[in-house]
Amino acid sequence: MDAQAKSRAWWLRGIEARCRQHPSLEGRSALVKDSVERRFRELLQKHEHRVTDSRSQTHLQVACLVVATYNTLQPLLRDKQAISKILREAQGLSAAPWLRWPLRFGLLLSGDPFTATARRLRLLGLDMGRGFACSFSEEPGQAELQIKRCLYHAMFESEGLSLTECSCCSQDSVWFEGLEWHGVAFERTAWLGAGDPCCKLVVRRVLTTNSKA
Repeated sequence: MDAQAKSRAWWLRGIEARCRQHPSLEGRSALVKDSVERRFRELLQKHEHRVTDSRSQTHLQVACLVVATYNTLQPLLRDKQAISKILREAQGLSAAPWLRWPLRFGLLLSGDPFTATARRLRLLGLDMGRGFACSFSEEPGQAELQIKRCLYHAMFESEGLSLTECSCCSQDSVWFEGLEWHGVAFERTAWLGAGDPCCKLVVRRVLTTNSKA
């Protein structure tokens, strides 16, 4: 709970700071922060039935912060792209280029970048908790994670919003995209947000001048 409180405080400070940098929100940062916090508490109480374990509690907090922030900013900005950018940055996506380098360096040291990436995909499914329904499969040269139930998608959909692309799904670009140089290709072949019955995240071994079959 202490870690969640710190994470929530970090989010609110980040939103307040980004408001001060946005011309349309000048002088409104404190108002936005208070509104996000109030809406967050209301949403958390409304959706508490979605908590089934400690991981789902963490995921629900993030989902509620995303919705609370979107609902607060939408009437002030009326620009979904601008709001999406703020939400992505609030979740650390602005630091993604810095995170990719140690991840890629780790793949270089792994000896087999595909196997290391497939393991990362499997661990992603295991880390999601009971708020998700995941299945992992692997065959020579390809690994696939299917997500048939997603806490974020279900919660956003119940609120009449489509926000997975600027929240949970946006993390794909940090962990799996841009690895072709290492002989690994990533593709999302199905997506709950597009009306598909599940999300499918696929990593494949590919041949490059820097990889071996």
